[in-house]
Amino acid sequence: MKKNLFAALALVAMMFAGCKDPQPVPQPEPEPEPVKPALVAPTNLSVAVDGIEATLTWENQSTDYDGVEIEKAGTNGKYRLLSNVAAGTLSYKDSDFTENGNYSYRLCSYKGNNYSDYASVDFVVDGVPDPIPEISISKVETACNMIVVRYTVTDDLGSKVDNGIVWSYTSSDPTLEDGESQAYMTKLGTRGIGLGIIINPTGPVHVKAYAKPATGKTGYSAVRVITPDAEPTPYNVSYTDITPSDVPSEIKVYKASTNVTGRPTNIWYAIADLSTGNVVLRTLCPPSNAKTSVYAKANVTTPYVFTNGGYFGGGASVSYLLDQGEKKAENQSLLSRKKDYYISRGVFGATATGESSVCWRFGGTTNGGPFFYDTPIPQIDGWPVVMPSSTVPAAAIDPHYYSALGGGPVLVKDGRTVINYLMEEDVYLSNFELFPSDIYHKTTRQPRTAIGRTADGKVVLMVVDGRNSGVSEGVVLTDLARLMTGVGCVDAMNLDGGGSSVICAGQDLTVLNRPSSSGVERAVMTMVGFAKP
Repeated sequence: MKKNLFAALALVAMMFAGCKDPQPVPQPEPEPEPVKPALVAPTNLSVAVDGIEATLTWENQSTDYDGVEIEKAGTNGKYRLLSNVAAGTLSYKDSDFTENGNYSYRLCSYKGNNYSDYASVDFVVDGVPDPIPEISISKVETACNMIVVRYTVTDDLGSKVDNGIVWSYTSSDPTLEDGESQAYMTKLGTRGIGLGIIINPTGPVHVKAYAKPATGKTGYSAVRVITPDAEPTPYNVSYTDITPSDVPSEIKVYKASTNVTGRPTNIWYAIADLSTGNVVLRTLCPPSNAKTSVYAKANVTTPYVFTNGGYFGGGASVSYLLDQGEKKAENQSLLSRKKDYYISRGVFGATATGESSVCWRFGGTTNGGPFFYDTPIPQIDGWPVVMPSSTVPAAAIDPHYYSALGGGPVLVKDGRTVINYLMEEDVYLSNFELFPSDIYHKTTRQPRTAIGRTADGKVVLMVVDGRNSGVSEGVVLTDLARLMTGVGCVDAMNLDGGGSSVICAGQDLTVLNRPSSSGVERAVMTMVGFAKP
């Protein structure tokens, strides 16, 4: 029994030993959870600029982020925070531009305090208008023939702005856009200080200074109502008739000794009516320097009155001269001052029928010259050069002169005094003909010679003695103008003076005045006078 039990147990053990455990069935491994991308910078940045508005667009591959931070760098290159936009936003509009130039945006994605790298894009803005300039009138000076307006551009635009003055006799609020007149004489100096000139104002005028940037709105000052000075009162002098007996009735000669200018002054003048045809205007240009009384007597069949003429140097005339249709000399046309300037100089002339006038002549050939004008080329020493042409400074004219003489400066034109002593730094603003200080200066009292026309068409020749203390001390140009208007002139022009000033009368051409060169008549290069046709 015991033996059978052991056999059964052995059999069971053998059965278990002969059996293996079953193999597990292979299972597919589970797919990993998707890995969300880290924060990444926006991509495909693009900027479209329209005027002063920039539209920024981008793409973003981040899926778990709070938003996008946008920074902007201006023309100084420094970035500043512009905006934070929510996740999913893919564009941004920006119109915060105060100047034209190069700009940049840079963007990053963020979540909490975590930020991606930056992505950047550069662009250009050029549609920003310039700021409206601030401008004010700081000082006004007046003469009878000129208003000088000083103004200040108070921001730092400087030479970036067109500037000047506008005015109107009728509108109380003149602007550049309303078609009113604009000053062409303007200058903007250092520190934004400018100056504008109104030439020959005819009455009270509304004036504003303006500053106009290249883009944007024009800035204006407050309006000022400015009244020019009254015309200087003519000097009324009591003259004595000293007409020689051998001149025709169309000519009269006068002399006066007066203190009307505040100094002792001896004056002679002759006046001639050319309308009858019995007297003509003659201008002479000898081949070399000659005394007026000698040369005119020898070269004019019947001379009546002669004076010295225009300017000369180096044995040649530098003043225009036309005698009975033949040109003998030309005006100087180019002068070196602070710059090289094309200049016009005054001319007085008469037609073949005796109508006389004063005008200005540019004697050069630039732009098709020479030209006659009713106004001078407005050159001011140190200012930009004005280029003369058939239309600048005004339309060229033809005065139809038969005999004419250059000189200057013009003193009176169409009844108005055209010189004054208003200054900018060391420059007389109305000295458009650019005469030196020994001729054009407020303290330069010199012997003078002048020629002019009266309202009824008569021609006047005048000589004032000078350089003779206590006897006759000469006059400044503004006094000479008042002496000429005092004898009825509505046009008048200065001629060469100083030691050249001389007046001779009668057919023997007796010298009437005391020339300042020790009483001795100087030899000159041009002469003007009245003679028999």
